[in-house]
Amino acid sequence: MAKCLTLIREGHEVKIPRSKLIELRLFDEDPGLLGRRSYEVESEVASDSLDVFARVVQGLEYEINKSNYSDLIKLRNEFGLDDADFEERLSKFVDLPVNKLDLLERLARYEGELRDVQRELGDVKGQYREQERELRDVKEQCRRQERMIYNMEHVQRASSEEHDKVKSELVNIMKQFEASEERLIAREKHEEERERLERVAREKERKESEAKERKQRAAREKQEEQERREREEMRQQIEHLKGVIEVKEREEKKSPARMTPAERASLEYGKIVVERPRPTGGNRFDGFMSWLKSKNGRNAHEAGVIVITASNSMNWGQVSQVIDDSQKYWGVNAMTNASLTFDLKSYFICLDGYSIRSCNQGKDWYHLRSWKIEGSNDSVSWTRLDHRVTDELNDKSVERTFSCNEASNEFFRYLKLTQTGKNCYGDDLLTLATIEFFGTVRSKE
Repeated sequence: MAKCLTLIREGHEVKIPRSKLIELRLFDEDPGLLGRRSYEVESEVASDSLDVFARVVQGLEYEINKSNYSDLIKLRNEFGLDDADFEERLSKFVDLPVNKLDLLERLARYEGELRDVQRELGDVKGQYREQERELRDVKEQCRRQERMIYNMEHVQRASSEEHDKVKSELVNIMKQFEASEERLIAREKHEEERERLERVAREKERKESEAKERKQRAAREKQEEQERREREEMRQQIEHLKGVIEVKEREEKKSPARMTPAERASLEYGKIVVERPRPTGGNRFDGFMSWLKSKNGRNAHEAGVIVITASNSMNWGQVSQVIDDSQKYWGVNAMTNASLTFDLKSYFICLDGYSIRSCNQGKDWYHLRSWKIEGSNDSVSWTRLDHRVTDELNDKSVERTFSCNEASNEFFRYLKLTQTGKNCYGDDLLTLATIEFFGTVRSKE
């Protein structure tokens, strides 16, 4: 074990013999401290006060003043020295009254409190300085935030300018796009117009081709019909001549003066095949033409059983339509005394009346207003059977039945309808939908 204990205070060392420490009963509360080589003093004392403390403990001479006296009191308290023994050692070289020592002790205590207050003040100043630093930090943060706000505003202004620039470019692009779109629409319209014109041209060409084909077909049909009619007329003339020869031969056998009218009619026109003097069952068009259609299974003119001839070229429809019980209408181009002739060929009719249906058009159209019905056996000499001037047919699809007001008991091969004045429109165009004949019909077949 070392003979001395080294006291250390902030690097300053003072050695005290252990015998003196044992003598003064130092560290009685903690005897283990005596075995140390050194001891770090905890009290805040000056280094010269530590030297004075060591001299006091060893009983050596020393100089004391107000400052080191308070330090000695601190060291005494830290080492737990007996107050009376310590005071005795202090007073060994200093002749001080006891009350003065008390004053010095109180003064030292007050100075210690003052130092505590100064230390607290230092702490307060430190806190104040810390708060100042915090305030400076806050100000610095505010300045940084202001700089950030300024930078953000600058960036925002730059962004706004960039946005305006982009917006302007976008507007320009949109204008270019709209102009391009307008050009595209104009091009599409031009293409559509070109395609439309091409379609119109093709359609016109097709119609012209169809019209040309129709004209050619109509010309061929007309020629064929003319040839057929001529052949038929020639055949009829031959048959008529044969009939005349037969009649003459029979007349030679039997004198006509001795025959009854019925025998003479039967001899000249053949036997009775139809007797329909007027419409029956409310049907105004169930007459001779209807009977021919049911007998031949089709339109009598189209079947070649009779021949219908118009005085002028067709304006609407086909001439065969006038004997079909339908709403379709027929008409010829305007001419004075336009007519429609029916060649019954092998049939002869004693006409009692007839029915007419007007066209499916409204009032004051080209409806019949004045006409006459005539009969003939040679298509040269004509006998008038009826004559009318009336507005009864001046409306859409009007049906009327007329009795022959000048009827005779004669039989005729030919019947003719002639328009004798202006129609309801004040024109010479002859048109109607349907006509039907009623009476007694004979035939030599």
